[in-house]
Order: sequence, then C-alpha cells, then structure tokens
Amino acid sequence: MAAGGVILRSLVLLTVAKFGATQWDEDSFQGMFDDETESGFTRMLDDRLRKMESSMCFEYDPGMVCTNETNLYLGCNCMTNFTALGEQCYDIPCKTYRYIYENMADILKTLMDQENI
Repeated sequence: MAAGGVILRSLVLLTVAKFGATQWDEDSFQGMFDDETESGFTRMLDDRLRKMESSMCFEYDPGMVCTNETNLYLGCNCMTNFTALGEQCYDIPCKTYRYIYENMADILKTLMDQENI
C-alpha cells in the first residue's frame, strides 16, 4: 500500500472507531476537525498522525537495518524499497505524509462544502 494510503486508511479506521460511523456523512466528518491543532484534526487524530511521522520520515541510509521498533507503520519492506530508489526518491513517504498532515483536513472540509463532486 502506498504511503498516502497507509495514512488515509489509519485515519478512516480511527474515525470509525472513535465516532462509530458506519457511513461517511457530514456529522462523521465534523467530529474529526479541530482548528487548534497543526493538522486541523482532533487532538487524538493529530497525535496519531504525529506518531506516524517517525515511520514515514527516515534518513537516507543504504545500509540501514529496519526493525518493527523503528518502523511501525510503513513496514520494513517498503522502507527498504524506498531507500533502494536512492537519495532522490527515498523521501517520497515523508513528503506524502507531510502533505497529508498539513493539508488533508482542509481538503476534507472543502469536499464537504461541495454540492457536487
């Protein structure tokens, strides 16, 4: 699963678990937002997203040894494969993570305001 997919899947699972949402409706989404956090999501979701950062944003080290303790979300297989792509590509998961962390709440709010998608 792509890095963005991991983050989005986790957000969906957290939201369903927290709010008991069985379908996506406006009330389910409204409970996810908090303008007081950096991400724009509730503190619980913001904390969970922050925990993902260490797995998604790692230093380029072709000789690194990945363990479950150092990579809880992305997985060692993906981490190793991104590192194998070289210095130009290893940080794709981190860039994806940061984009989602900084923009996803606003994107979801904009989608909620749309009458037609």
